[in-house]
Amino acid sequence: MEMIVLIKQVPEIGEAKIDPETGTLNRKGIPLTINPIDLNAIELAIQIKEEHGGRIRVLIMGPES
Repeated sequence: MEMIVLIKQVPEIGEAKIDPETGTLNRKGIPLTINPIDLNAIELAIQIKEEHGGRIRVLIMGPES
């Protein structure tokens, strides 16, 4: 069995700031982390692998950094 887990980089909670001119997220100087909900998906994939074997692949979306 092969599982694919999709995850996304997001700004640390409480660190995100919106640029007032553009209305978009200003990512400069803000530490990134894995979306907390995506951590649940990774954990579930690990549990399934431990029980049934297989392989896990993780695809990540986020800025180039």
